[in-house]
Amino acid sequence: MHTMHPMLRAAPSVSLLVPLLLVGPGCSSYVASLARDFGTAVTGPGADMRPMIRTLGALCLRQADLAYLRARLEDPSDQQIVPWRGRRQSLFGGRRQSIETSCNELDSELVSYQMMFDVLLAYGAALRSLGEAQNADFRQGFSIMGESLGRLAVRLRPRSPELGRIMISGADSINQLLRLALSARSERDIKRAVRAAKGPVTALLDRLERLLEVYRAQVTRYTDAQRALVDKVERATQPLRPGHAGRQLDLLAFYELAVRMDEEEQRLLSSSRAYAVTLANLRSAHETLVKSVEGKVPPREALAAVQQSLRELSLRLGEIYDQTESMIRRGDR
Repeated sequence: MHTMHPMLRAAPSVSLLVPLLLVGPGCSSYVASLARDFGTAVTGPGADMRPMIRTLGALCLRQADLAYLRARLEDPSDQQIVPWRGRRQSLFGGRRQSIETSCNELDSELVSYQMMFDVLLAYGAALRSLGEAQNADFRQGFSIMGESLGRLAVRLRPRSPELGRIMISGADSINQLLRLALSARSERDIKRAVRAAKGPVTALLDRLERLLEVYRAQVTRYTDAQRALVDKVERATQPLRPGHAGRQLDLLAFYELAVRMDEEEQRLLSSSRAYAVTLANLRSAHETLVKSVEGKVPPREALAAVQQSLRELSLRLGEIYDQTESMIRRGDR
């Protein structure tokens, strides 16, 4: 009997999409529910981009394995053998630096992306608190977001001064907002919160688009390496001519390897498409939220649009998890 994955059971249910009426002086149920549902979309498992970040590191390391196997096949007499344990530190194959060094550089970049996503999570948690209780106060969530923006700005400033400036400006806006005694009972406070976070959140979503490009490029390099290896292995299954050194591989073993690699390639390509949809939904939901508080889109219409994004994110959850988790496990150091 098929059992639903526990992460799927954690996906937002349809009940989350029913607007919760927050009572309070001057508080619009649509504006409050819109902010709450956007927060639900950001913090929900269907929008979690951390598996993509972890998979990137795993893909980088796995390329060392493929390069090692290909090098062995290209050296059938084992004249330039590289020990298995040294495959990630070696400069074989004309490399300028080891794969371990390259992966460490990527890991450093991924730390920044993880911090960016953490800021989005803090923002989503602050807005989602609107639906937790009638007297909810999301000052703590915004305090965490302001601190996260400050740390991120310090890290980004040397390489991306403009982005660092946007993060500092956002942190200042959030801190100013906190000094105004932000509470969840005022529609004005909700709109102030969204306006204060508009700049940094928009910039972070733009930068996560670059992360998706890095992911796609890494997937492409990895699948190209797989295909090249399969070609080498296939030639190694051919009968050896008398007097030629080499190794003959079992055809059945080649078949099993090739099928597994084809399936892995399809999973990675599928996850890349799923993440693209996830990011597009988050961006669309954020733009809708901002337009609503700016009076450019009716709150009721905006709420329906954000809820649709939440539904689509929920549908993507299982696809993303299934396609990446096995790669994460195999790529552990």
